[in-house]
Amino acid sequence: MSGAGPARKAGAVAATLAALRRAGSALHRTWVRIRWRRISFTSGGLAFTFGTLAVGFAAMNTGNNLLYLLWGSMLGFMMVSFWLSEQAIRDVRVERRYPHAVIVGQDFRLSYQVTNGKRRLPTLAVEIIEEGLPDRAFVAHVPPRGTVTTRSVNSFVRRGIYPLGTVRLSTSFPFGLFRKEADLQIPGEVVVWPR
Repeated sequence: MSGAGPARKAGAVAATLAALRRAGSALHRTWVRIRWRRISFTSGGLAFTFGTLAVGFAAMNTGNNLLYLLWGSMLGFMMVSFWLSEQAIRDVRVERRYPHAVIVGQDFRLSYQVTNGKRRLPTLAVEIIEEGLPDRAFVAHVPPRGTVTTRSVNSFVRRGIYPLGTVRLSTSFPFGLFRKEADLQIPGEVVVWPR
């Protein structure tokens, strides 16, 4: 009976270590996914962040419980915004469709087929920006495991061969505090003919 206590403790320690390893592995996978994102503050997000810092400083100086409660709510609001913006652009696949030859000065359409690979969460409020072109496509809602088509209209002012490469997914969903961006490499080229 005396050996049962240390054996139980050793089992509990082993289970705790296994749980910590699994959590560390999940955190590493999440970090690998997130670290390729560019994150920038919007003007409203910058003001909200400075307000959060000011409330936190006041709460620590005064020890007022209501200020601590407000500070925690503001931090939670920022964390939810950060998490939801990541969910908006995670597991999104984009296919570009376009005419291979266009005429100088005439509008042409770039179509994007956007597929949401997530099982349960929709993709919401994502802009698709083609590097080097002025117009943007916008996707309001892609259901889980669903596909939506959107397009942008652009034109070229000079003839030649224009390579298409980087497509940027951008979102400030849900509260507009941050703008989060991810790049996708989709090679292609457009031949622009003279009139």
